Amino acid sequence: MSYKTVYLFLCFHVVFVHGKQSLCPNIEKCGCRESYKKLSQVDCRGINNMTELKILSKDLEFMLIPVLKIRQCKAKSIPSNSFFNFSIKSFSSSCPFSNIDDDSLKQIDSLRELKLFTTEFTEIPTAVGRLADLRVLFVNDGKLTHVNMEVQNMTRLRELILKNNKIVQISEKAFHGNSNLKIIDLSENNLTSLSPEIFEESRNLKKVLLQRNRLNSTKGIFKNSNIQEINIRDNRLKSIDDAFKFELELEVLDLGKNPLKQIGPKAFDWKVRQLKTLILDQCELFSLPSMVFQYLTKLEKLDLSHNKLETISPEIFQALRNLREINLSGNEIRILGDLFTKNSRLERIDLSENFIKSCDSIFYGLQNLKSIDLSANQLEVIKKSDFLTTPSITNLILSKNNISKIESGSFSYLEHLTNLSLSFNRLMSLNNSLKNAPELEILLLKNNQFTEIGKNEFSNSPKLKRINLGYNSLTDIHGAFRNLISLETLTISQNRLTTLTRNTFSEPFKLKVIYASGLLPKVGETDRPWKTKINKSSSPQRGWWRGSGSLAEAIRRADEPGRKNGGKRKEGKSDDCVSNQRKGVVR
Repeated sequence: MSYKTVYLFLCFHVVFVHGKQSLCPNIEKCGCRESYKKLSQVDCRGINNMTELKILSKDLEFMLIPVLKIRQCKAKSIPSNSFFNFSIKSFSSSCPFSNIDDDSLKQIDSLRELKLFTTEFTEIPTAVGRLADLRVLFVNDGKLTHVNMEVQNMTRLRELILKNNKIVQISEKAFHGNSNLKIIDLSENNLTSLSPEIFEESRNLKKVLLQRNRLNSTKGIFKNSNIQEINIRDNRLKSIDDAFKFELELEVLDLGKNPLKQIGPKAFDWKVRQLKTLILDQCELFSLPSMVFQYLTKLEKLDLSHNKLETISPEIFQALRNLREINLSGNEIRILGDLFTKNSRLERIDLSENFIKSCDSIFYGLQNLKSIDLSANQLEVIKKSDFLTTPSITNLILSKNNISKIESGSFSYLEHLTNLSLSFNRLMSLNNSLKNAPELEILLLKNNQFTEIGKNEFSNSPKLKRINLGYNSLTDIHGAFRNLISLETLTISQNRLTTLTRNTFSEPFKLKVIYASGLLPKVGETDRPWKTKINKSSSPQRGWWRGSGSLAEAIRRADEPGRKNGGKRKEGKSDDCVSNQRKGVVR
């Protein structure tokens, strides 16, 4: 039987290897891929001269190559006859081309996509501009400095990507013949200005990417009213007050990381009322006019993070009835009050890294709110009323505050809460705040001041999968994990626990990972490692103590299937006890 198996394997191996080689039999630098018994892609590596590819078309019997990719290439030119009799749909190359003969690409039948990376030429070659049927053109990561009118005749072009070059100038009529163009990516170049008419004739243009240039003016960017998404992030814009001269269909606008500092009250007027996403992060803003967003009634996402905002006018968001996500993190805000009372559709609020001391009325009436991030603020007390009217919350982050007290039942109304982070606070007790958290799965309590965990503290959270109690002062956990039948990961590192009984955990024992480094030793017993004889014979699920030492070995042994005696494991005495006798046994 074994001989037949080996013979069958060898047959399959020979058929596979032969089949793979037969597609490109005479080109050692190229490999071919098939899909549903048809050629799908040819990959070539180490090409030093493009003439090496001449034999490829003949070997493939002049069939259509859907995708040809050339990597790790040293070829610097494409001679005239390099692609004679080739039929390629998509050609991608990372060759350092500095010259492409004028007729070399025209010979390629069916070419629809051309992607050239790491090229050396400073202008788009004439050979590329003659590809009238091209739909997609990439010239990325190269040394382009100018774009004149080389692509004007490419009337079917839909996507033009000239990312990460050294472009300093683009002709006013560079894209005037490209009426089908939908996406232009000019990001990561050296542009300081654009011609006023540059995008005006591209009537189907929907997306323009200009991030990471040196633009100091919006001139020419907003003259095409059909554009739906514009990214001008990380430029040198100092004002946008007169940017919008015409009514636009613009839905997504990223102005982040520009030194705007101020925005006029009429900057976003009725001409941009279709906006759904507005990004204004890292703009050095220290104030905002109270009515600056009054026309943006369709806005769904607003990012004002990492500015210098200290106060925000109570009226500023009132018109944003469709707002679903707002980011105010990384500012200097101390008080918000009832800022969001008119934004009943809000689902995500990020207020992290501010100076907020109280949640009083901030979230009142936000029935659809699902995520709140209040980390890295100055909260001291969580009140029962703070989240009273936010029943849909699933994610609540309160870490890195000064919280020392949580009023009983503070989270009782959050029946959908799945993730709660209270790490890096001053808590000594949860004060029965989780008595109604049936969906809670992740609870992070790291770096607090807990000395013990009450027996019933987690009794109403049966779905808990992960608990982190590391870096506290725990001496007792009173069987708090006993009823957590879903618990998989537990962190109790850097505490004062000396013993864990088997009764600490649920039956069946589903725990997969325990992190327990740095637990203090029992007095007078510092020379022996942890010892245990946990009996897991009644629970077949695998689980282990992540780390080294006798405890890890004991649990692994308990997981192993029987080796002798009809599959039965030899049982020893069980004290159902884990005792720590030295520091750092487990990582």
